[in-house]
Amino acid sequence: MQNRIDLLLKNFPKPSKVPDKFMQYKLPIHLICSGLAYRKLAKDIAICLVRKYIEDNRVIYPPIYLTKSQFINGWRDFLFINGQKPDKWKKASVVVFDGLDEANNQTELQYISSFISQLIVDKTPFILISCNKISEQTLRRYNAMSFGVQLLDIEVVNINES
Repeated sequence: MQNRIDLLLKNFPKPSKVPDKFMQYKLPIHLICSGLAYRKLAKDIAICLVRKYIEDNRVIYPPIYLTKSQFINGWRDFLFINGQKPDKWKKASVVVFDGLDEANNQTELQYISSFISQLIVDKTPFILISCNKISEQTLRRYNAMSFGVQLLDIEVVNINES
């Protein structure tokens, strides 16, 4: 089992040790971090949550770890075409999107919002990572809360539960 999980995660970075308190959360989830120290922790939490999801659900397809620049540079590869999932992530077990807060303009924000909406509609488990500077407008735009996406402020959890 461990070899299968390691094989599925071969393209993912190796996480640092993550406090157990973060492992209770389920996907889909939006991890909000402030500053670089918490961004590193957010990435580690995301990787550990993906590993846990793969273990718990006996997943056979690999997850995708996607940065904002990878998405914007190849956005056509990720958006639905005539209601069909693109090959790029058709068989993704989980999608980790790092950089929700990095959209440089309305067009990029629109592409990102469409992608997240597609993940929600398709019921693909996902993890979003962003700094806390993300606007309420952006959160409302993809209406994640009404679809059961948990919002986790890493700094608050880290301080309150230490």
